[in-house]
Amino acid sequence: MQMNKYGDCIEFCGGLPQEASGLVAVCIPSYRRNCSNCMFFDNLCPEVKECSTEITADGRCRVCPGEVCAYDKKGYFPGEELNSLDEKNKCLCNKDGSITCSHTEPVLMSELCNL
Repeated sequence: MQMNKYGDCIEFCGGLPQEASGLVAVCIPSYRRNCSNCMFFDNLCPEVKECSTEITADGRCRVCPGEVCAYDKKGYFPGEELNSLDEKNKCLCNKDGSITCSHTEPVLMSELCNL
């Protein structure tokens, strides 16, 4: 896999980056064929509260009962909608604790990568 740096993004060609614990990758298609530009954000856990007795499916964070997702310092319930870190699209908390984000609103490379 080939990688190049553009502003604050890393361009991955021939595949997307592997998942890393505690990080969220927001990727958009590159102008080059079979490449994507990815910006990485810290996926910090919510502050521990008195109700924080459950552990997320990935084992990283403590959340309140019923919450299964931890994303951008907050806990979420299954089916709950949240804002994507690209600040344009929406994400959904899944029953298994994963987060699925839409890509319906285009994100410009200059905005995402701080070019």
